[in-house]
Amino acid sequence: MAEQTSLNPFKRPISPDLQRQDDQNKVQRITGQLEDLDEEKKRWLIVGICLHSIISPLLRRYIDPIVSNLYNSLKSSDSIDKQENNKYLKKYPATNTYYLNYESINNNRNEKRNYWNYDYKVTSHVDLSKLFLLPNMANYSGIDESCDSSALLGMIIRISSFPPGVKIVAEKIRENIRNSWAHCKFGEWDRVKYTNSFVLMGQLVKELDLGDSERNRIFGELKTWSTNGLKFMKKKTLGLEIVDEIRQHTHVLSEYVQTRLTETDNQFHSVHKELKDLESGLQERIENLESKTKEQDDIIKNLKKEVREKKVEDHNPKHIPDSPVSAKDNEIRIVLIGRTGHGKSATGNSLLGDIHFQSQMSTTSVTEKCKRGEFKRKGKKVVIVDTPGLFDTETTNETVTKEIIKCIGMTSPGPHVMVLVVSLGRFTREEQETVKHFVNLFGENVFRHMIVVFTRKDELSKSNLSIEQYVETSQNDLKTILGKCENRFIAFFNDAVGQSKFEQVDGFFEIVESMRIKNGGACYTNELYKEAELALQGRMRIEKEALEMKMKKETEAVRNEVQDKYKKKLEKELKAKSKLEDVLNSNKIKSEKDKENLQKQLDEANEKLNRELEKKEKEILEQIRKTEDEFKPKMTENALRTNQRNNVENERGGILSDILEGLVSFAKLFGL
Repeated sequence: MAEQTSLNPFKRPISPDLQRQDDQNKVQRITGQLEDLDEEKKRWLIVGICLHSIISPLLRRYIDPIVSNLYNSLKSSDSIDKQENNKYLKKYPATNTYYLNYESINNNRNEKRNYWNYDYKVTSHVDLSKLFLLPNMANYSGIDESCDSSALLGMIIRISSFPPGVKIVAEKIRENIRNSWAHCKFGEWDRVKYTNSFVLMGQLVKELDLGDSERNRIFGELKTWSTNGLKFMKKKTLGLEIVDEIRQHTHVLSEYVQTRLTETDNQFHSVHKELKDLESGLQERIENLESKTKEQDDIIKNLKKEVREKKVEDHNPKHIPDSPVSAKDNEIRIVLIGRTGHGKSATGNSLLGDIHFQSQMSTTSVTEKCKRGEFKRKGKKVVIVDTPGLFDTETTNETVTKEIIKCIGMTSPGPHVMVLVVSLGRFTREEQETVKHFVNLFGENVFRHMIVVFTRKDELSKSNLSIEQYVETSQNDLKTILGKCENRFIAFFNDAVGQSKFEQVDGFFEIVESMRIKNGGACYTNELYKEAELALQGRMRIEKEALEMKMKKETEAVRNEVQDKYKKKLEKELKAKSKLEDVLNSNKIKSEKDKENLQKQLDEANEKLNRELEKKEKEILEQIRKTEDEFKPKMTENALRTNQRNNVENERGGILSDILEGLVSFAKLFGL
């Protein structure tokens, strides 16, 4: 395919009329939030825009020459352009499941399935493409903008000329994205479906025969839409230009759907209505932002006037401090990385002060999966994750990478410390490759959070060397890595006991604390960690809502149980009270003394009833308190996160469909 010039995905072609309308409404940049649209509808909208504005044009350029070549071939082999009703091609190929549909060409639909009167001549490759589709999908005049994604995907699926890999992905996109989109099933558009939609579109791009430049351009557009779409969903501040671009594309998509409408197209009528509603909501938001633009202009003018009047001399901007660390982050998260056999697990056990990770001398990895350990140190929870080693003969790098990505879910929102564990000795090429692997995965910023731990400290004593002297005489490759992590290193003897054991752990955490202060207390993060945290927060929210619902049900059950317990007794007391009231209010009691006695009995009955009611309410409150005391500890941020980390570590509860599969696909699609 011919390679295309690079296009900004938020600057795709807009119709001239729409462009003129937009040019009249140019405003300066301002930001705002879009908080008045449902998240499901936002996901549905963003994926629909990508399907219409990126995937459909790509498929048209891809399909057109292939169908044209097939048409020329069938003209030569079957004279398809000269067919008559007594002899015409019924299937292609002969083994095809589908009969060719001649109803959609040459106005044959007007014959109302009187097949003998059909005109079977196929006079263009466009008409040929229609033979493979249902009549309601074949309402287009060319393989151009009149040909929608449903028809394009149908061609790929039903025409044998397309490669099997392309067919498989096209079928998945039609089933999982396009059909769900066209039926406006908003409830299906959760975060997993949104991510999987971009993964499938990316897989399709990979399968097509594209040049590197065009493939990279399409990937870039998908990534931009995915990223800005997530900001759109998360109610993050968006520039007015981006908001307006989304509104423009919504308008273009709405106008396109309108051209596809017929009186019987209930499906597309629903799509069109939703798109018009979304466009209206976006336009209202833009008008609000424009109003804010004017307000900000006025504020800036006033500030400038103040500055001039006060003759401010110092025009140097003050340093703006980094965002403060969240008060909720009362953890230190540590990830152990390094080559097999260098003592990662033993180092983790030393830090934990307990034998938690399986550890032994071995050339193959004892740690096959990521494992987590936790303990308290000076009021903070310390979370340590031990990862599998690389370059084993029995474990593939693909499996190890999967576990490392799973580690992201276990240390979200991000680790404060990456510990590179290296045993004393020659820093080999394998160790260098280990570091390279992690830098490729996490980026150069990982060095800001890295500490190197040299194991087998006892070897230094035998050579009468300090760790500083050892480093001074080490090879340049190791010195380069140490320089990048600002010479944060320490030596460990993992079989140490007594005071020396505690001293080396204290020394390690002193380096950690110094590094954390330098980093402003912030943890390491990147797009993968942000995605994982978003998924974890979603799961935590779902779990909390489920616990709240369960607590509410159990509270109601407790209330009903106590109510039932007191019901008969209260009914008996109420009945006795009512009987006394009836007697007192009747004319049967003549004596004042009898009336006084009766009134006294009634007062006692009221007091007794009130005591029972108070007793009942007190018992209800006590039982509710016990129920809440049972549930509330499970609903804290710490408990919810710990539970989700357990689910990630043990691969249960379906969370890997949100985190592991999403992150692996995200990484493969966008090269993260």
